[in-house]
Amino acid sequence: MKMLALAKISGFLVLMSSAALTLANAEFDTALEMVSQGDAEAQYSLGKMYYEGEGVLEDAEEAVKWYQEAAKQGHPEAQISLGIMYFQGEGIPQDKVRAYSWLNIAAVTEEKAGEARELIEAAMTPQQIAQAQRLSSEYFENNQ
Repeated sequence: MKMLALAKISGFLVLMSSAALTLANAEFDTALEMVSQGDAEAQYSLGKMYYEGEGVLEDAEEAVKWYQEAAKQGHPEAQISLGIMYFQGEGIPQDKVRAYSWLNIAAVTEEKAGEARELIEAAMTPQQIAQAQRLSSEYFENNQ
């Protein structure tokens, strides 16, 4: 007889087999090991696991922490996720300037980031946009 357990996935409680839970925990353990080595992809994956509650309890603040680590290393998906979380004020206080800045940085390599940045720009003042662009410039100056 298979062991069953409740797990939270995308905000819903679902019944999962013990095998599925073991797989989710193994993914988490692997991500933790790689994170300790400073791996940006692992940091992003860990952030996503916390954001979605995959193998761990859903925790937007912890997701932000790992997205920030990966974003600082140039991971475009982490930069996009972080920008969106700043804009929505999810797991971190809402900050349109930082949201725009991270999406602006990611837009260098990811077209969808540019599209999201344009949507945020519509809700910003010219001063906020200029400030966000300065933050983006500082990032590029410090990460060459």
